[in-house]
Amino acid sequence: MQEWEKARTEARREVEIKRQMQAHIQMYTLAKPKNNQLFLISALSPHALRNQCKCWSFVHLDILALLLLIYFRLV
Repeated sequence: MQEWEKARTEARREVEIKRQMQAHIQMYTLAKPKNNQLFLISALSPHALRNQCKCWSFVHLDILALLLLIYFRLV
């Protein structure tokens, strides 16, 4: 009887694992936008993506300012 209960428990666990896996499987399609707009595929949220782009913009502007400062000091 104990083996039978163990087998039933294992079967329930396997069914639950399959259900959880199927819950995460979704169908995604990718197509060109109809109005020729640009699109970006990202794992980040739009807010996080915007913040990341702003941060990199400031880094690049700082590097440009530093390089211009060095250039004008050498000339």
